[in-house]
Amino acid sequence: MNKLRKIFFVVASGGHETDSHYYNTIEKKRTIEEAEKFLSPQEISMLRNKYHEGPFAVWGAVSGSGNIRTWDSMEQGDYVLIYKSGRIIFAAEVALKTLNPKMAEYLWRKNTFGKTWEYMYFLVNTQEVSVPISILNSYLGYSENYFPRGFMAIDQEKANNLLLKYGDVLSALKKMEKGEKLEETDNKEKQEEIILDDKI
Repeated sequence: MNKLRKIFFVVASGGHETDSHYYNTIEKKRTIEEAEKFLSPQEISMLRNKYHEGPFAVWGAVSGSGNIRTWDSMEQGDYVLIYKSGRIIFAAEVALKTLNPKMAEYLWRKNTFGKTWEYMYFLVNTQEVSVPISILNSYLGYSENYFPRGFMAIDQEKANNLLLKYGDVLSALKKMEKGEKLEETDNKEKQEEIILDDKI
């Protein structure tokens, strides 16, 4: 069964705590050995397959109806774009997601309300970028001054249009970062990028 890829915004502008989390589990990454303490054998097998025994990047969301709904819709192969201070600073694809409060507390502790970022997702094909949100907005069809709030999915029609016209989001962001104008892809590439196969 084929599925449409989705694109998610994650805002990382929460001050020192968010900066610390970003450094510890996105920039610095974590090890399979750490994950073995918290994940099921099946999840560990998936991580080993995706990361070839190497370190992984991981992020999470606290409970809340909006966050849970967004997380529930997330699937392997979907794109995640991290936003901070007017720019997309990081992009990746979802490799695995898991609801795991114990691992989240180990990685990030708890916030002032006693919650942890237990709605977790592991990221693969990671890349750091620096793309003004206004540039991405022009390709997505959002207004120039639009900016994401919290953890949210990009409107699916806008995501589809971006993928249909320009293909892979990660390579598109690299071109935007260099100031290059995106060129529309051919029909075959369009179909490959908008459709997410179960095997991914």
